[in-house]
Amino acid sequence: MRIFTADAGFRIKSSYRRFIWASAVFIIILSFWTAVNRLDEISETYNRIWALALVLGTAGTVFKVEADGWPRYFIDCALICLIASLVSTGFDVFQGASISSGEDSAYYFLIRNGYAFLIALSLYLIFYALIGRIRAAGITATVLWFVMAVISYVVITTRGERLLFSDILGVGTALEVVDSYKVELNSNFYLGATVFAVALLWCFQLSRVKVSRKRRWAVRLFSLAAGCLVYVFFSLSEPTQYFYSWLDNQNAYLYHFMVNEEMLKIKKPEGYSQEKVAEIIDGGQNGRILRTDYNAKESIDVSFPYYKYNTGTDNPNIIVIMNESFTDLRTYGDLETSEPMLENFDQIKEESIYGTLYTEVYGGGTADSEYSFFTGNSLFMTPASTRPYQLYVRNDTPSLISTLNSQGYVSSAIHPMPPENWNRSVVYPLLGFENFCSFSSFPDAETSRSQNIITDSATYDKVIELYENKGKDPLFLFDLTMQNHGGYGQSYDNLEQVQITGSEGQYPETEQFISLIRASDVAFGDLVDYFSDVYEPTVICMFGDHQPNLTDGFYEDSLDSSRDDLTLEEQQTQQETPFIIWANYDIPHEQIERMSVNYLSTLVAETAGVEETPYNRYLASLYQQIPVIDRKGIITSDGTYYRYDDMPQDLQSTVNDYKIVVYNNMIDPENRYEELFRTGSQPAVTEEAKQVKETEDVRLEQFRVYAGIDVPAGNILMPGKADISRWLLENGE
Repeated sequence: MRIFTADAGFRIKSSYRRFIWASAVFIIILSFWTAVNRLDEISETYNRIWALALVLGTAGTVFKVEADGWPRYFIDCALICLIASLVSTGFDVFQGASISSGEDSAYYFLIRNGYAFLIALSLYLIFYALIGRIRAAGITATVLWFVMAVISYVVITTRGERLLFSDILGVGTALEVVDSYKVELNSNFYLGATVFAVALLWCFQLSRVKVSRKRRWAVRLFSLAAGCLVYVFFSLSEPTQYFYSWLDNQNAYLYHFMVNEEMLKIKKPEGYSQEKVAEIIDGGQNGRILRTDYNAKESIDVSFPYYKYNTGTDNPNIIVIMNESFTDLRTYGDLETSEPMLENFDQIKEESIYGTLYTEVYGGGTADSEYSFFTGNSLFMTPASTRPYQLYVRNDTPSLISTLNSQGYVSSAIHPMPPENWNRSVVYPLLGFENFCSFSSFPDAETSRSQNIITDSATYDKVIELYENKGKDPLFLFDLTMQNHGGYGQSYDNLEQVQITGSEGQYPETEQFISLIRASDVAFGDLVDYFSDVYEPTVICMFGDHQPNLTDGFYEDSLDSSRDDLTLEEQQTQQETPFIIWANYDIPHEQIERMSVNYLSTLVAETAGVEETPYNRYLASLYQQIPVIDRKGIITSDGTYYRYDDMPQDLQSTVNDYKIVVYNNMIDPENRYEELFRTGSQPAVTEEAKQVKETEDVRLEQFRVYAGIDVPAGNILMPGKADISRWLLENGE
């Protein structure tokens, strides 16, 4: 049945069969729309997209567009543009994007979506150049875009972060932890899939005719050049200036994906040079984080008077625990639970240094916080989801580990997961770790759930094992736990359930998380109890790597606001985790109101009294002015929040100086000013020093026999002062 025929050969046709198929498409889309509306509250904008999908899906089925000659090319071009627009919109729907300018400039919004459209279009042009058939190219490109859209949906629903260009290198880690997650299909998925299905329907409107031999290569080469030109234009037009960094869902997804690739090309800060790096660091050598006038060596000597005599060092053991997703949800309001959530933590902090830490990431990206802690380098210059372990650690890298190794420490790492995760098996030796206990070191360890997630308590048993077999040298041990990792909808076999008082069962995933945190708190209390009784000075630092990716409902109810409408201060709240530094000897009792994770290793070194690098002292000086600096922005010492584009001139200068230092340390290792990021090496051990040490070892063993001390292999149990005095008197000392 012909509906309309134009004189120029442009025809729109239909048939009874097409009307039947169009009716089926109409009913299916309308049924999906109605069902999803019953299951989930859909925004007005998304309802409009449903309506658009209904109209376009029906129209794309009931009508058939035909033409001859050049009009056919114009029609195919118009259809490809329509399909690319649908694909770009479908990606944003899968990601739960706002698809509106929101708080941001409408001009920037249109630019970002224009980029997303061109990126989607480029794949169609490239496939057309390769295949030579417009319909086959359209179907192939649409299917590939759909596969990527589904993958991106899985990533954002499980990890809470978008799938970006830099994540391609992390696919191994993503596959390792995917079994821990339960992917739920929500309204975004159903609408996104519907939009892609409509795009696929319109692909069948494209011509099946192969380009004539006479025009084939010219048209295909033109298409290939046009497709590639999109990426050239994207790179040269500085697309990052339109990037809305505060709320990811204000950025069209495909634009965001490609701008991430561009942002990997980090530019040199203004005024960058080796000489400038030295000038900046030299100008900040009087900084200190602790307010208390505290001498770590004197405190250790008072509590352990014979420690240096017996070991040849006055450096304490240092244990750092980066606890997976460890968070105090009480920061979101008066949260009451059926059992105390952080009972031990609250007691221990009364004799410790503790406070609020601002991490680099939210909901995932553990390796970012890990890197910033070890190196002191904030990732504020790098794009979200960029993992420095995959991009920037390519040779020996100055870190807290290398600093401690130069002072005689034995350094070990614990992480009860495969060592390949986030490239740790390659990166850890480059940071200075001498030993790495990964998943294979826990063959019979206790697990917290069916996915064999090792408990905090099991990793602490490994901490104690390594301590008791370490020998005389001081120990640096980094324990990256896994117990509280995402997947809070999974079943747990051996976990005491804790409920939210007054909201029992309303937020089941949040209650599972709180139950895990309580188990972490109990295990941490047991670890501190153990080291309270050892006879070596030991410092323990514990902090959370990021907040968990819980359901939006819990956060929005707690904040009484949609996550899309959070203020700058509320956005920074989602970067907060607690930290604590405890020792089995006297250290200051101080509360650090706020600190970003890049300063924490300097605070640990300062508390332990070990030799610090010039970079550490510079960081302590920078902390006095800007205690928080991360991807979200900065917080000054007086509590003022700033984005990077609205800082006063003096702060811009200070931040640029830090950029210069970080760029030299992280991005430009070939020209790194090594002396500024390392301490001096340990002095050579002379023959005379060896003889003195051997004599001390013999005398110490004589005393142990006299005192009847049972010494575990490789461990040093220090005697009390009374026993020392009596033995010295009897031996004529």
